[in-house]
Amino acid sequence: MNVRKNIIIEQRTWDYMAGKALAEKTSVSDLIELAVKKEYAIDNIYDQRRKAVDNVILMRDNYRQSGKLDYKAMAHEDHKY
Repeated sequence: MNVRKNIIIEQRTWDYMAGKALAEKTSVSDLIELAVKKEYAIDNIYDQRRKAVDNVILMRDNYRQSGKLDYKAMAHEDHKY
């Protein structure tokens, strides 16, 4: 879903963005959207890291045998790939 909004940009910034958009055969709107995604995508990185940590914890719990880690099984799993 697209939302139409008005933003205030200095003329010098607009001229730069318009020139860059023309050179890249895109629109100023697309350039702004890309810049916002790059600048504020940090939340996505933290979400990915959190999922990775959760997966490691889940994997570790799957290899536990009687309260100890089964390193032999973990090494075998690692060498499968």
